Amino acid sequence: MSSVDEQAPQAVRPAAEADAQRLAELLTELGYPANAAAVTERLAYRQQDHASRVLVAEAGGRIAGCISLHAIPYLERTGAGCGSRAW
Repeated sequence: MSSVDEQAPQAVRPAAEADAQRLAELLTELGYPANAAAVTERLAYRQQDHASRVLVAEAGGRIAGCISLHAIPYLERTGAGCGSRAW
């Protein structure tokens, strides 16, 4: 018996273009139909935005989920907040 939870993420890293197919599968499974080409385009767009990050979580050598983070500048106070979406 392993002491490591087989379902727990074992690595979190920035999303890469090579992840597009698996991310498209996850998005489609969750009701956000996508294909690898669309995800590749979206990742490229986010990578150009220095206030955004897309991270993936790997479990068992396979992408198990992702999160998209976006810094949101505030006008009403100094600084920024963070919005996120996890799949």
